[in-house]
Amino acid sequence: MNTKTVARSLTAATITALLVGLTAPAQAADAESITATVGDTGGVSLFVRSDATSSSKEVGRLSEGDSVEVECQLEGQDVEGNKVWNYLPAHGGYSTDRYMNTGYDGRHPDLPLCKDDTPPPSDSMRETIVDLAEGEIGLTDKSKYGAPADHDWCQYFVNWVWRNAGVEDMNDTHFTGDFYYWGKERGLTTDGHEGIEVGDGVLFGTGPENSDTGRHVGIVVAVHEDGSITSVDGNYSDAVTRVGPYFPETAETHEPESVYAHVSPPSN
Repeated sequence: MNTKTVARSLTAATITALLVGLTAPAQAADAESITATVGDTGGVSLFVRSDATSSSKEVGRLSEGDSVEVECQLEGQDVEGNKVWNYLPAHGGYSTDRYMNTGYDGRHPDLPLCKDDTPPPSDSMRETIVDLAEGEIGLTDKSKYGAPADHDWCQYFVNWVWRNAGVEDMNDTHFTGDFYYWGKERGLTTDGHEGIEVGDGVLFGTGPENSDTGRHVGIVVAVHEDGSITSVDGNYSDAVTRVGPYFPETAETHEPESVYAHVSPPSN
């Protein structure tokens, strides 16, 4: 049994599997599958993905405590120091080994490497931001993000995620309006809600002038076909929370106000 421990909830970006269009990977004929148990997810679901990255299409969902067959393993996106992903034949996709108890941390000696055409995981700035944000879901300790005890911390959370994703010269104040102007100076801020992409910081309110007009900020982790978005927000009900889907122009259904601008990361 693995002895992996995590004091946090799992990112929604580690949890579903593709139901169509995926060819099962070939493996050595004499290999045997093993049974793994989903664990350390903080009670949230674990996604099964079409490929070995948290940005790949979601194709299935597992609950903590579920036992599933693992047929082979491959190296994919790093999830908390673990690059191993397990192929689950019953779901036709991959789940990160980080939240699966196989008896080993990482590669299992009795499992073959999957042999398929899975592309290597992307190292794009946007995907890294999404992965980091979703990895913090459920946390409530704002001091981790540098926020003083008496400060709201939604902007501190965005600063922490972007800085850890590799953004240099990152805005380091707690006011969302400063983030707006930081982006403006670098050509990264877009007024309105058109062209929002994953990894963007979305600003809620009516403008960046003061704390009454600039109300909140979140990180976009999904843009849906109908134009709605899902975000991960710090200081949402006093925790890092997955919010949505909601429409940016009417975001008050889920957020303090609608989106007035968004800031893109400096590279894709």
